Amino acid sequence: MAGGKVFLNYRRDDSEGYTGRIYDRLNARFPGRIFRDVVGLQPGEDFVDALEREGVACEVLVAIIGKRWLGITDAAGKRRLDNADDVLRQEIFNALKRNILVIPLLVGGAVMPGAEELPADLAFLARRQALSVSEVNFDVDIGRLMQRLEKALGECKPAQGEETHQKDELSNLLALARSAKAQQDWRGAVQALRAALSLSPSNPEVAAQLNEAVQQQQVVDLFHQGQQFYQAQNYRSALDCFRRVRVLGGNYNDVDRLIALVEESSQPPKKGKRLRWIIGGVIAAMFVLGLIVAAVQEQQKRESAPAPTDPTTADAGTPADSSTAAPAQQTQPAEQSQDQTTQPAVADSGSNIAQPAPAFDPTGDWTVKQFVNGQPVVLYYVSLRADGAYRLSNPQGEYLSDGNWTYAAETQSLNFVGSAASGIQPWWVKIVDAQSDYIDIMVPNRGPMRMFASSCETEVTGSSAGV
Repeated sequence: MAGGKVFLNYRRDDSEGYTGRIYDRLNARFPGRIFRDVVGLQPGEDFVDALEREGVACEVLVAIIGKRWLGITDAAGKRRLDNADDVLRQEIFNALKRNILVIPLLVGGAVMPGAEELPADLAFLARRQALSVSEVNFDVDIGRLMQRLEKALGECKPAQGEETHQKDELSNLLALARSAKAQQDWRGAVQALRAALSLSPSNPEVAAQLNEAVQQQQVVDLFHQGQQFYQAQNYRSALDCFRRVRVLGGNYNDVDRLIALVEESSQPPKKGKRLRWIIGGVIAAMFVLGLIVAAVQEQQKRESAPAPTDPTTADAGTPADSSTAAPAQQTQPAEQSQDQTTQPAVADSGSNIAQPAPAFDPTGDWTVKQFVNGQPVVLYYVSLRADGAYRLSNPQGEYLSDGNWTYAAETQSLNFVGSAASGIQPWWVKIVDAQSDYIDIMVPNRGPMRMFASSCETEVTGSSAGV
């Protein structure tokens, strides 16, 4: 098999980067005897016929398999390997049919596919011994591949006219690179120039052209990334990409204008920011004003309540007054029992509005109602335990939350802290009036409600007067 050629079979979308490096190493070791599509094809040549012709002429086929090799799909979403006209599939099938040496070369951490994952005509590929090439051990792995090829190809003596052939191939590669650069296909130019440099490693002109093409490809990639970030409104990343384009490629595609546009887009409008501050300030001022008004009303309400009458200071010289006050005092409990749902109970004979006593204790089971169109509607059941624990449930008795409760006498409020399991934020209610069998409360954002002691709740009817 001396003088035979090696055919590199690969997919660009899967292993193009690895294939370029592998070609450079193999072509330096076996000059002119490694075939790769981007290198061996002439401009305007039918690539299907050329690949078929070169595949037949080669004595070894190296099938380069990356992680995506097995599952790459076409525009219709179908796996390309399942297409009988797929060029890569035909190349491998023809090599297996000719029974030449086929070496599966696994790159980038790929694993060898099983026969059941391959088309039927490629099933025998799974039986060929594979080699692996990793980034960490690239030189060692390529050395193993070269040893295997040396056994298959024999000694690498320059064939007659080989030097002339290499010059012609170098000229073709440079022409291909110029054509790609004219179309701003920098990726194609990089591939062609890398292949040319492998034929003429000490050629400074080719090395300079390759560096230029690599830099231009970086500029193009960065520009496209910046556009994608801008469309996704990720202005910071877009600005970073465009600034790097400016450093590497100057004002490429009017990138200076794009930089100015992105900088403007990333800054919030000044008028909008000022308006948000104004609205926030107004809302805060209204909230504070509401608290002040509520505090003033509460203070006025307390000051307007008459002080309790001390029996020891009553005028002893007015027996008629004391005699007339006695019947009224005796009839008071009956009137209070008759109208206990329409008027809050009084604390003493001289006050019109009852206030919670200093020793007020809300411990017990309560039914929370709200009057709707004059009718009481049950909203919750709440149990306030003596140990400071509470449990809240809905009218059906289903659990809503639990945790701890406290009574703040100075603010006349019940404060609740939900347990971690209930996930309920701390909340509170304002006590407006408190009696032995009910409590009138004000719930923020929900309005007035009345808590009835569960022991006498069924006896209470009527409207929400006084709530």
